[in-house]
Amino acid sequence: MGIDQLFETALHDHQYVCLRQRLQLRAAASTAIAVITDFRHTSAVEDRAMDKRYYLERCDTEGRERLAVPRLPCVIGRDPSCDLLLDENRISRQHARLSIAPEGLLIEDLGSTNGSFVDCRRIEAPTLLQPGQRLHLADHELELVIDRPGGATLVQARSGPAPGDTIIGYTGDPAGFPLLAPAFYELLNQCLIEIEHTPIKTPAGLPHAELLRCRSRHRSLPADSADLMNIGRELGEEARLGTLLRDEALQAADAADLGPRLFIEQHTAESDAPASVFDELDRKAAEYPHLELIVLLIGPVDELIDWLKVLAGRVPTRFRLALEGADAALADHLPLPVAPNYLQVRAADFSGDDMQALIASLKAAGSRTVAVCGDSGAKPPEAADLVCQN
Repeated sequence: MGIDQLFETALHDHQYVCLRQRLQLRAAASTAIAVITDFRHTSAVEDRAMDKRYYLERCDTEGRERLAVPRLPCVIGRDPSCDLLLDENRISRQHARLSIAPEGLLIEDLGSTNGSFVDCRRIEAPTLLQPGQRLHLADHELELVIDRPGGATLVQARSGPAPGDTIIGYTGDPAGFPLLAPAFYELLNQCLIEIEHTPIKTPAGLPHAELLRCRSRHRSLPADSADLMNIGRELGEEARLGTLLRDEALQAADAADLGPRLFIEQHTAESDAPASVFDELDRKAAEYPHLELIVLLIGPVDELIDWLKVLAGRVPTRFRLALEGADAALADHLPLPVAPNYLQVRAADFSGDDMQALIASLKAAGSRTVAVCGDSGAKPPEAADLVCQN
């Protein structure tokens, strides 16, 4: 290669390096601009938020006391370290957190015991909170108020149920929040459950088992286990309630030396994942080996079938199974995914072709039929193997 060609090659390489350096500098500059733009956007959101003054106005106190939100994010709770101290019953140490979002403020529950609610609906994820919306931390009602620069106050029209409306399962108070919620949480936190036991006998009067029923012993909340479970489901506390009912029933029965056969109620409303409930029932059966647990499934037909399908993949279990046959439509699902050891039917419901078909099918599979009689002097149906005087 000649001198001219070497010089031309070196010049080309130098130009290539310079060009590459310029491109790298341009790319770095673009990245920096993008970062600055993103920073400016975030800062703008924060600046817009901090241009306003935020308050939580208490609706459950005289004079509607205003609690200033000192900073964002803001942790609310009864622990002295919280940004906004709310030292009240049923408020967790770190109950909820307010934070900034481009569209406004977000409220997030921090795993509190008694829940956070926006417009009377329990929140499971960070939720947008607008002025005028109802925020409940446990049963304490608050309302977001924003003071804009210049003294203007933003309080939008209230959302959610109107005063006096009834929320599913509850009677609304003047602010629309369930009156039963405070009593329900007191019941949960203080284990205010009483256990009733009813003997199950043969038609000849020989003892066979005990049926355990749970009731509230809260003075402001008279309710049986079905009503309690409906309340728990609306408040998102059905699993916690179910565990409490099982624990209280078995502890009371063990202390009273009942048994060995015990029917315990299990409502399908407790869980959309029955496998976890069956796991717990197996653990309970192992914890009380001297007792023969008979789990009485109670619920709508479609939920009963779903639970039976899950149970079909788990047989055998440490407990035995009873099925409430309150709806003769169960006959439409014969053969059932799992044949129960017992079918419980009200004495008045024994008649009817569908119920007779259900009883006959399950008897052929080895089930025993328990007739629930309302009148202690009433004669049980002939098809009944066992009798429970309700």
